Amino acid sequence: MKNRLYLFVLLASSNIIISKDKNFATISQNSLSQEKFMTYNVLNYDGDNDRDSYFIEIINETEPSIIILQEINGIEGFFSFYDNILNVVHPNTWDYADFIDQSASDDIALFYKSENFSFISTSEIYTAQTNGTRNVVEWIMVHNATSILFNLYGVHFKANSGYEEQRRIEMTILRYYLNGLPEQSNFIVAGDFNIYNASTEPGFDAITGAGTNTNGQLFDPINMIGDWHANVGETDCEYASIHTQSTRVSSFGGGATGGMDDRFDWILVSAAILDEDNDLKYIDGTYLSYGNDGNHCNQAINNGDNTAVSQSIVNSLHEASDHLPVIASFYFVEPDTITASIKLDNEELVAAKLHGWFPNPFNIITTMKYDLLDDGWVKIIIYDMMGRLVKTLLNSYQTAGSKYIRWNATNDRNEPVPSGLYLYTIESGKFRHMNKIVLLK
Repeated sequence: MKNRLYLFVLLASSNIIISKDKNFATISQNSLSQEKFMTYNVLNYDGDNDRDSYFIEIINETEPSIIILQEINGIEGFFSFYDNILNVVHPNTWDYADFIDQSASDDIALFYKSENFSFISTSEIYTAQTNGTRNVVEWIMVHNATSILFNLYGVHFKANSGYEEQRRIEMTILRYYLNGLPEQSNFIVAGDFNIYNASTEPGFDAITGAGTNTNGQLFDPINMIGDWHANVGETDCEYASIHTQSTRVSSFGGGATGGMDDRFDWILVSAAILDEDNDLKYIDGTYLSYGNDGNHCNQAINNGDNTAVSQSIVNSLHEASDHLPVIASFYFVEPDTITASIKLDNEELVAAKLHGWFPNPFNIITTMKYDLLDDGWVKIIIYDMMGRLVKTLLNSYQTAGSKYIRWNATNDRNEPVPSGLYLYTIESGKFRHMNKIVLLK
């Protein structure tokens, strides 16, 4: 019988298996999922006020799929925002990451649409060094449609002018932590940074400078770095369109009253997310300070006409908080069926398909279907993210046809393995394919 080759294919970040002799060509088509992220300082929200209707209108209009909030006031504020706002906008659509009620008031929270994302874990990075400051919160998340794992970091650094050194310490600790992540990791840092100017904030250079280890370097997706603060009396401000604070000039309900004069709120990203070939990438032109038309420097956001949003929305933004929300959208590669052809000895063969794991992410057990064109030896192995072997699922000769393999989240000793990201490989002949699988418990 003539020796024929077969090919396994899985679409995820355009992953195509290449034979060792490289004598075949492949064609793939990737579709994309688009997700909108929002960060928003909601000004000491504890649920015991009359601002819910304003937040409902803002969330309903912007339609984010992930929201990172600052100044949530304890567990009462956390559940009030979930029950009285998110579940009113879209009932039974939202979920939340584990909440940490920090010793400082005004906490950080993460809400997400459960159809779009799955939550893995919440932890703290111990950036708080002085009384009244907060730790950075780390959330590990998975995008459901693509199984892409990514890290989110919610921040709310020390406020007010004169505390630049405290912010530098906080941001330096964060940068040291991010430097420890694997190279080309997908991570987003969002929140209220309270930074005034690039030239006067050494902490900003700590998180955005290259340094000796660039793994944790953060980037502004719109690359508008400078002295953002507008001095009193300025009306033609260079950075007016990206200011996020303050929406007000009159004093009510707490918060700042200086008018739109500072870029305190940010969504910063890792280098990988700005890479066009990455499986998670920023969508150009989607980053904005929501509701800011650039014509309200040192003014209230609802003063006169606002060309960015409707009058109803701009009034809600003015009443809801002294900060504007910042939003940005990202592409996630979405699995699809692809076709490949192999050229061998002038004979063109149709490639086989690897149908992937279902479900992925999974909780107890997951199953993969794959098709063999011909008989052959097949090896399927699970590894952890350090490259250590977890379980050999298959290492045997198989006949051609449709096959199934299951993994019950155990290792080679049949012991349960912890939640997290794992790698699987499939090998047969000259072909080898590796991709990700996510276990959630």
